Amino acid sequence: MDKIIYAKQPVVTHPGTMENYLLNTQLGKGYNNVIGFLNDVQYRFPGAISFAAGQPDETFFDLEEQIKKIDVFAGYLMKKTGKTRAAAFNAIGQYNKTKGIVNEIIREYLIKDVDIDVPEESILLTVGAQEAFAVVVTTLCNRETDVVLTEDPGFIGLSSFAKAFGFELAGVPVDKDGLVLEELENVLDRIGAARKKAKVLYVIPDYQNPTGACMPVENRLELIRLAEKHNFLIVEDSVYNSFGYSTVKNPTLKALDSRGRVIYIGSFSKSLFPGLRIGLIVADQRIRTASGDSVSLADEMAKVKGLLSLNTPTINQAILAGILLDLDCTLKDFNAAKVSRYREKRDQMVMAIDQNIMAYRSDWSRDIRWNIPEGGFFVKMQIPFIIDNASVVECASRFGIIICPMRYFHLEAGGEYEIRLAFSNLSTADILVGIKQLAAYLKERIKKSNYHE
Repeated sequence: MDKIIYAKQPVVTHPGTMENYLLNTQLGKGYNNVIGFLNDVQYRFPGAISFAAGQPDETFFDLEEQIKKIDVFAGYLMKKTGKTRAAAFNAIGQYNKTKGIVNEIIREYLIKDVDIDVPEESILLTVGAQEAFAVVVTTLCNRETDVVLTEDPGFIGLSSFAKAFGFELAGVPVDKDGLVLEELENVLDRIGAARKKAKVLYVIPDYQNPTGACMPVENRLELIRLAEKHNFLIVEDSVYNSFGYSTVKNPTLKALDSRGRVIYIGSFSKSLFPGLRIGLIVADQRIRTASGDSVSLADEMAKVKGLLSLNTPTINQAILAGILLDLDCTLKDFNAAKVSRYREKRDQMVMAIDQNIMAYRSDWSRDIRWNIPEGGFFVKMQIPFIIDNASVVECASRFGIIICPMRYFHLEAGGEYEIRLAFSNLSTADILVGIKQLAAYLKERIKKSNYHE
């Protein structure tokens, strides 16, 4: 792979010189730093409406008030330990336990919001879900003998870490019902034939990023059965579980797991705010070490976590705990308005697509397809031409929008004719203008393509 030289300053930013821009910043074919590339496009075209970033809606943060909730946790600590106010705050500011200092509060939250009841010793707080992925893979997987399974297409957080640190990956296809279980068994057979071991499988069962797929309950139960049959662990990323638009919430894999096969990963980035940087791992399994000893998986993960970041910032933990205590350890009612707003944004995006694209179904838009997700932050769209990095830059420079090619989420080939459209942190006005501009771009590209044919 060619070495990528990442320019600190734009060589050319004028829309009319896109080819020079691509050449000089090397953002063309072969660029493998997806997040860096999209951030660079956003930096160079700051006025563009971004459909690329699946960020939570900032209007719900209320950060100034939420930060003050550290006082609630300090009061809780004073009552529990008998410390003075000064001593309680000093304890919050000190180095502390690797697993976390608010685990009993997190345990109550898990019981009330996701129907998971485990001992607090099985909970490990992390610096966001990204550190959780690193901890899980590093603790469980051997680079020489093990294979990390992941959805394909799938979220790049775990797969990018695995690639960067030399762990072997294998993808399992995703359809409208999430992971294709028949294909999973085929992949497992191929791994076994190569005399390797599928150790963990990473999935987002609810409103998957990037496809929006949602796994039916019967598939969830079957996946757990397959995990026991083939002796692998499921890493459940539950970040979107609370953001379904139906009145009936899906059970998490962990809540359904009676076989000890699911490791649960949660995050407060979407339900509260990303700057909190707190994720969590629930790992109540026991594993056998190379020496034959049976040990707590959470304890083994804590050893790895300690080497990575010692402990999750205790000030952030105290803010989170204060928020939860103030809300009786549940975020269900707190996030109800937020979920309702996301549903409205999805509807607004679909309405705009209907008005600007579907209305021309008999003309240039006849081969364009899109889904209507039942939760999450994204709409997936299929288009009749290949989308690449040059297309992203053209959209930003000429049409004032930033799109996200689905090929970024595939392990190998795939997704060249699809894009992911995030609506979560956009205003109604930006959604309507952005989709209108997207339609103009698609129409131009399709008509040019048809002309050359």
